[in-house]
Amino acid sequence: MEKLGGWIFIILLLPFILGCNPFQEMRDARIAAERANQEAKMVLEKMKEYAEKTEAAAKRAEAAAKKAEEAAVLSENFSKKAEAASLKAVGSFEKKMKK
Repeated sequence: MEKLGGWIFIILLLPFILGCNPFQEMRDARIAAERANQEAKMVLEKMKEYAEKTEAAAKRAEAAAKKAEEAAVLSENFSKKAEAASLKAVGSFEKKMKK
């Protein structure tokens, strides 16, 4: 009877082992993990590229803002000089008119 019980246990255990192959499942899990790892690396590389491009664009924008600021200062200086020259010309014209 003990031998029969052992054989029944083996017969019931055998379909379970054949039905769920742990080695195949481990292999599938490893392949899926490797695929996910590759995709994560690709995403990180893309993020790094975008970060580098964004940083370069920010530097260009900063340089452009600096040039615009310098141009504004030069324009203001030119405007002051033009105004002073205009006042000087008006003053000399008025002097000539009084003579």
